[in-house]
Amino acid sequence: RAGDRFQAASQCFGVEKKTEQISQTILCTSSISEIPAVPANSFQLESDFRRLKDRPDLVYLYLKQIMPSSYPKLFQKSLDPDVFNQILKTLQQFYLGKEDPSLILEILQKLSELKRFDMAVMLMTDRKST
Repeated sequence: RAGDRFQAASQCFGVEKKTEQISQTILCTSSISEIPAVPANSFQLESDFRRLKDRPDLVYLYLKQIMPSSYPKLFQKSLDPDVFNQILKTLQQFYLGKEDPSLILEILQKLSELKRFDMAVMLMTDRKST
């Protein structure tokens, strides 16, 4: 009898676990559907960032879609300091410890090659001191 109860409890736990996995899958799927497509330009990226501002986890998934090599094309005109700051926060909060350090380095390297990168850094520094 004790064996029967153990087996019944195991089966119930298995059902709970399956239900939890299905719920998690549904949650992940709905979150993924909220992630905008890879942006074609910096204006689209800024708009997407505004839309995702309260969901840093989705910002992380959004940025993961963007190949580091595409940053120069994406930010042809210039790099907005607020966007740069958001990228840095995402790298710190989500990439560190989860992603290969060489990917983080590549992203930072590509960002540093952008036009007006120095200006974005300077404006970030000015904002922090005020």
